[in-house]
Amino acid sequence: MKRQEIVDAIIDLCNSILLRGQKPTLPNLKAKDWDKVLTLAAEHGVLPIIAPLLSDLTFDDEASRMMLVEWYAIAQCNQQDYELRKSIMCEMASMFAKEGIDILFMKGVTLAQLYPNPAWRVFSDIDYYLFGKSEQGIAILKQHGIENSAYYHHRKRSF
Repeated sequence: MKRQEIVDAIIDLCNSILLRGQKPTLPNLKAKDWDKVLTLAAEHGVLPIIAPLLSDLTFDDEASRMMLVEWYAIAQCNQQDYELRKSIMCEMASMFAKEGIDILFMKGVTLAQLYPNPAWRVFSDIDYYLFGKSEQGIAILKQHGIENSAYYHHRKRSF
């Protein structure tokens, strides 16, 4: 299976689920091709969207079945990561609110709310803005045992 065919299959599956709200017809692929599709889907953060479809696939050999189980488990971990980050965000909002600081969460979980199932949105960090009170925020985090480390995106800007 060529890369463009893999990409087209992923786009078709995601479009059916996300845009049309339908359960798509699965392409008739061999296990090694499904492995390629799922690998690319994971690399692009859409594995949790198509993972529920894996239960409809059947293969005769155990190695292929185990490959599906592994991909399904990875998708489940993505969804658990979403729930963990959401929980952390609630704790952060509460922590900052007690100190009178507003917080705005951006990207990841915010975009997830546009998905039919928010846990389908894969993201690896929590982006937030403290409305000019980042130094106070760092101090509050430190009070709660959360260390801050410098990161090139996190720099003071004057407007």
